[in-house]
Order: sequence, then structure tokens, then C-alpha cells
Amino acid sequence: MTISQMMDYRNILADSLLLGILIFGQVMCYPNGAPQSACSSMIPNHGASASSIPSPYNITTSKSTYKPNEEITVIIKDVSGENAIRGFLIQPRRKSSISHPNTVGSLTGGSMTRNPCTASMAALTHTNNNNTSTVNITWKAPADARETVVFVATIVQRKEIYWLNIQSPEVKPAGGTSSSGRSTTVPTLSCSLICLFILHKYVKQQIF
Repeated sequence: MTISQMMDYRNILADSLLLGILIFGQVMCYPNGAPQSACSSMIPNHGASASSIPSPYNITTSKSTYKPNEEITVIIKDVSGENAIRGFLIQPRRKSSISHPNTVGSLTGGSMTRNPCTASMAALTHTNNNNTSTVNITWKAPADARETVVFVATIVQRKEIYWLNIQSPEVKPAGGTSSSGRSTTVPTLSCSLICLFILHKYVKQQIF
């Protein structure tokens, strides 16, 4: 073997080794949860596009309304029981700006989860990629119950198969408070005045 052939062989070997390292890194994509770079777009860096078929997962909540500082259970579940969850990233977002990472309240999920985002952003991801069919999370509402909240998640089945923008049903402030902070119910005083006005007209008609 000539010196030139030996150099070519070494170059091929080095390229093959580098390629193997890159492939291994992709296969082992984020087994400890989503990176901070995914907190805004919620897109995992898996080298594949999100699945376009209907998601086999759903997100449910223990209540459809909330009060200030109330805790509500949020559940991510494999509906069919045949598509284990290997990873996730979930955020409680304002319905009024759901496409942006404007989160509401805080999330906790035990020792197998962590917040990959900044301290001011409510989010939760996995800390290992073991298969599971259900993820239980606790959401604590903020002290000012004004926003309608939707839980938005990215759920990973395996490296090349994941779903974006999986949403829970809406969770609204108790008492009919809208996302602008204004009550959507008619004030009791107004109802009383209307009733008195109607009664006054009726009595007046009876007298005259």
C-alpha cells in the first residue's frame, strides 16, 4: 500500500467515524428532555418534520374553570394504549396569544420532569425517555385569575415521529372573567334595577 493510499484510507476512516458520532447523537436526541431552544417554537431538533396524521394522544384537565392559586391536574395520555410517550414539552398558554410562549401560572410534575425554559416561563419536559402511557402534571393558577388557558404540547413517540400543537380543552377563570379581565356576567345591581323598573310600570298601569 502506497503512502497516498494510506492517507486516503485514513481520511475515509475519519469521515466514517465522524458520521457515526453524528448519527449516534441524533438517535439519542435529548433523552433528558427538550432543550431551552425549543421553548418558543416547541419544535424538537430531531432532524424530522412533525407528523401530519392525527395524534394518538390527548390532554385533559380535572376542571374546566379555575380560581386564583387553585391547583388543577393535567393529564397527557396515549388514548389507544399502543403508542407509548417517550418525550414531551408542555406549556399553559394564554388562549388570546396561543401561538406565542406567553405562559400562565406554574407547572410541576414530580422528579421525572423539569422546566427546560427560563424561570419566568411555565413549562415541563421529561427527564428520561422511558416509555409511558400517561403523564400527570399539576398546574397552579396565578393569583389573578383573568386568562383563559390552553395547555399546548409537543409529544414524541420516537425520534422521527412526534406531534406539535396538541391542545387541551380551554380552562377559563371561574365566574365568567374574560381574558381581558372584564366580567362577562351582568352585574346583580343592574338586574335589580331592571326588575324594579318593570314592576313600577306594571303597578302604574294597574292604577291608571
